[in-house]
Amino acid sequence: MKAVWTCVAAALLLLGPGAALAQTSSTSPAPSGVIVAPPAPQTPIVPPVALPPTPAPLELTELADGVPVPVFGTQLFTGAFSAARPTKGPDYLIQPGDQIAVRIYGAVNVDAVQVVDGSGALFIQGIGPVNVGGAPASTLQSRLATALRSVYTDTVGVYVDILQGGSLGVFVTGDVRRPGRYLGSTGDSVLFFLDQAGGIDPAKGSFRNVTVMRNGQAQITFDLYDFIIQGQIGSFVFKNGDVIHIGRRGAMVGVTGDAINGYAFEARAGATGLTGAEIVSLSRPTGTVSSIGVTSVRNGLGQSAYYSTSDFSKVILSDGDHVILRSDVFTQSISVSLQGDVRGPSIFVLPRGAKLSQLLAQVPLEGSDVEATYVHIERPSVAIQQKEALDRALDNLEKAALTAPATSSETAAIAAGQASQLERFVARARQVEPSGKVAVYTDGQFHDLKLESGDRVIFPNRTDVVLVAGEAVSPGAFVFAEGKSIRDYVNRAGGFAPNANKSRFALRRPDGSAVVAKAGDRPRPGDEIVVVPSIVNPGFLLFKDITTIVFQIATTAAAAINISN
Repeated sequence: MKAVWTCVAAALLLLGPGAALAQTSSTSPAPSGVIVAPPAPQTPIVPPVALPPTPAPLELTELADGVPVPVFGTQLFTGAFSAARPTKGPDYLIQPGDQIAVRIYGAVNVDAVQVVDGSGALFIQGIGPVNVGGAPASTLQSRLATALRSVYTDTVGVYVDILQGGSLGVFVTGDVRRPGRYLGSTGDSVLFFLDQAGGIDPAKGSFRNVTVMRNGQAQITFDLYDFIIQGQIGSFVFKNGDVIHIGRRGAMVGVTGDAINGYAFEARAGATGLTGAEIVSLSRPTGTVSSIGVTSVRNGLGQSAYYSTSDFSKVILSDGDHVILRSDVFTQSISVSLQGDVRGPSIFVLPRGAKLSQLLAQVPLEGSDVEATYVHIERPSVAIQQKEALDRALDNLEKAALTAPATSSETAAIAAGQASQLERFVARARQVEPSGKVAVYTDGQFHDLKLESGDRVIFPNRTDVVLVAGEAVSPGAFVFAEGKSIRDYVNRAGGFAPNANKSRFALRRPDGSAVVAKAGDRPRPGDEIVVVPSIVNPGFLLFKDITTIVFQIATTAAAAINISN
């Protein structure tokens, strides 16, 4: 691709307006006192085409408690610094090693590429050295024109062009992605050379301990956090042979939660950790943060501590510590919603600590078709706990499947064949969202629960139907019949599907409770029969674990997940 762009650039130079001038300028002198437009070179020199910067991958580091957190500073090196050198700008200062195309035309014709020497001089044939070091690029042509007129008449013109910046070499070493020697100029910053080397390796290198060495002696140390946060970078004039060394990464403390900058931050060079005040300054907590938790590992033992925002500033944090910023907004009231055939408001604001009986006393049920003993709660915090329990069970199932020993080649072959089925089952099971139902009646006895903000109180209607769901041929709702068993209702739903479990069922009550029932058990009005799938092959590895999870899903979410699909 680079070769293609080079050819295109060369063609444009050869076909441009300067091509006509190149044919006449060698024989026709320029008018007196006029410096005309330059001729195009016969063999154009095309500078390398800079590739567009590519985003750096988000680098993560694992804290002592196992939580992965992105490393602060990894977004710095994307190729933008090395791709944006100002060698063609008018304010660029000429440096030793700069390659400059010099074209003299008229009575004398010279077309050559010259290099600014170490003293800042540019040698011009027939004139000698011209001092251009440190001069702005915008004055370069006038300087050479003045030097020409001191030797030649006004019939000689000159054109100059900076082709490439200085070629001093700087070594980049330590924990960078591509250590090596890179070309640049005295006007380039440390960021330019680091960017050429691919940037700092976040897994091992330090963003706060970047040292420039010259003849084995440290000249300056950069803390790149100053540049990222405040836009400050120390000035330094590089010389050929300088070494940029990236020190080892220091102690890292990760921040998650309510912060603008949720990253892992590195301690200053030489420090063994960070203070709470430094973490607050770097992470920029949101204005609502009221408490701060810290998890850490000391002497192989996990520890947790909690601090107020005022106390946290004095805490000393060590490598691997995990800071969790929380916005614990405490209010004196809670909000509870209602669902069902009730008259009046559907949202109630109650004092914190209020119980269900206090709410029920405010809900007018007269004239409604609500069954009082069916009232129950759907609680978000319980749904989260049920989801976490299900995910843990699935994690353990996957772990057991991966670590199960193969006692024979036949067992290994069976395990390999069942792996894809198990993978699909786990993927579908992870999508299940439990409802968080909490029953408040047990055998007709009311339990007066303390309400939580976000609770949804369900007021089911009286009903004379029984629902059949799951692995039945025609799931649906059927009129309750006294004395009929679960098997009878499944038969009314078309019978069992081929892969149905015909002996055990999940029975979900309208009061929010759920039980595992047998085929001969008799449901009540309003019950939902969930026909769960059966593991067709009892020889399936982890048969009991999968069956347990199937019933766990059926009772908490009324879903039937089949491993054979």
